[in-house]
Parts: sequence; C-alpha cells; structure tokens
Amino acid sequence: MTNSNNSASSSISFSFVQPVKLDITNYLVWRAQVRASIIANGLEGFINGDSQCPNRFLTETEGESSSIEARRSNHRETPNFVDWKKTDKLL
Repeated sequence: MTNSNNSASSSISFSFVQPVKLDITNYLVWRAQVRASIIANGLEGFINGDSQCPNRFLTETEGESSSIEARRSNHRETPNFVDWKKTDKLL
C-alpha cells in the first residue's frame, strides 16, 4: 500500500454539525460519527493497521562513522515518518 498521508495531516478535518461526546448511553451514535469522519479523511489504515509506520531514521550514507555515538548524533527522522506520526497522533 502506498503511503498517501504526506499531505493528509495538513488537511484532516473533524468538524461535526452536532458533535457527540461519548458516554454510556450513546455509543452507536458516537461510533457512526467518528467512523464516518475517519473514512472521509482516508484514515482507515491507521485504525485497521494497513498504514504501516515508515522507517523512522534516515539510513547511513557511505563514509559515515559506524560508532554508536556517531549514529546517535546523525539520526534524523524521515519526512515520511514525521508526517505519519503527526497523523497517527491525531487519532
């Protein structure tokens, strides 16, 4: 599955006409509203596991030191991971 959430985190909308706060009496209404919003925003993959977390860190380039300290200081999160994490945290 392709990772189409790069721009998703900037365009996600959870606006409801009548927001329903979950309580002991309204699970079915709340579920329908939340599910519709998740589907409308294309986020089902985050719920069902189809949207796999991309590699977190950039891979080492040739010639870089392989010492543990050097690898720790050179770890930068990939843009795909940053976008994925933002979208995942919205849910």
